[in-house]
Amino acid sequence: MMYNGLDDVGQIIKQIRNRKKLKREEVSERAGISSRYLARIENEAKKPSYRVVYKIIRALGISANELVYPEQSTPTTAKQELTNLLNQLDEADVLVALATVRALCYREQYLLNSSEVDEK
Repeated sequence: MMYNGLDDVGQIIKQIRNRKKLKREEVSERAGISSRYLARIENEAKKPSYRVVYKIIRALGISANELVYPEQSTPTTAKQELTNLLNQLDEADVLVALATVRALCYREQYLLNSSEVDEK
């Protein structure tokens, strides 16, 4: 019988969730499933549908490769995770995120300019 890595999907999900320091409740809420159902998936008591796996992948902010090929994948970088999470937002929330990032960037610029003025 050929090895099917999806037999271990629950364990892999749990490892990724723990690595990202996410609570089960956070991931289940993002995925639109109950935390009890996620716990059953992680403990291999329940095999999720592909639709649920897709939702969990998106909730974790990872690529499908991390789940399907855990031995080959490298952990998602913060920028990749941010991109994955942004892809889940509606247009209004993307605009809020954009404004927040701009404020952070301009804050850095402002602080640099302020320190130059103070030095003069």
